[in-house]
Amino acid sequence: LLNAARRRPLANLKRWITVGLGTREELDDERLRVAVAVAYKRAVETGCSELCVELPHHYDGHPTRATVEGILFAAYRYSLRRDAAEDPAGHQCWGP
Repeated sequence: LLNAARRRPLANLKRWITVGLGTREELDDERLRVAVAVAYKRAVETGCSELCVELPHHYDGHPTRATVEGILFAAYRYSLRRDAAEDPAGHQCWGP
């Protein structure tokens, strides 16, 4: 396995985060989504700047979608803006 951004073997990275998924029969998209969110939050706590996730093998669900959703849900921060003077640029959004 290679870290695509740095073109170096993953074994050379300094920290590994492992999260249990239970048995193969118990694995579903929600369990994977929660596990990835836990791993993401732990990576942020440790100051990690890159995160590589290995998707489960021989899994019939939607592992890529569940992984992306888990990261997005864990990274989401809601902050209510009451005063435009504090943030005159407003919220940054994706899309047109």
